[in-house]
Amino acid sequence: MQVRIGNYQANQEGLKTVPLGFASLHILANNFTPLSNASCLGGTMSNIRFKDGREHRLTINKPTEADPVLIVCPTCSSKAVVIPLGEDKVRASCVECGYIMDKSSNGRTFYWNSDNPTDGHFGFDLWLRTNCVGNSLWAFNKEHLKFLESYVSANLRERKEDEELGWRNASLASRLPKWIKSSKNRIALLKAINELKAKL
Repeated sequence: MQVRIGNYQANQEGLKTVPLGFASLHILANNFTPLSNASCLGGTMSNIRFKDGREHRLTINKPTEADPVLIVCPTCSSKAVVIPLGEDKVRASCVECGYIMDKSSNGRTFYWNSDNPTDGHFGFDLWLRTNCVGNSLWAFNKEHLKFLESYVSANLRERKEDEELGWRNASLASRLPKWIKSSKNRIALLKAINELKAKL
């Protein structure tokens, strides 16, 4: 299967970039659902659907061994990580300078609407952060960045009602700021997301 938006094309084999004049766009094909006709004629954008999987906004930043939270090392300013350490601790570590700090994983502090919400455990700056259309675009980890790319790239977005709680604003998608949801910022956002991807 191939999905095409104008001169942009993606397939199930992975990520493909097709240039369009002065810009290029990266698309993760596996996160998109094509509609009846996913081609573009006469410059009209195809319908690419994003389906809200009800990812909770407070679980996306929970560090795992496979996908740690990426932070700025407080000692050398290099890329460092926060990983789980057993069941009740987390560790911040940097391979560049050898910095290590352990802390209980109980109790996290978030500044969700700030320009830099920090990692939640240690209060360290996030590594994946850049300026975009006068705002701060940030992500906790690789999975969070992938989510943002999928959401921003889609021009049709569907919310999913929680089977037990109904319509609640606890999902990650529902709590995104308006400037990220705005279609007029799509190109600028995708450019900023690609800048963050280069830092992974």
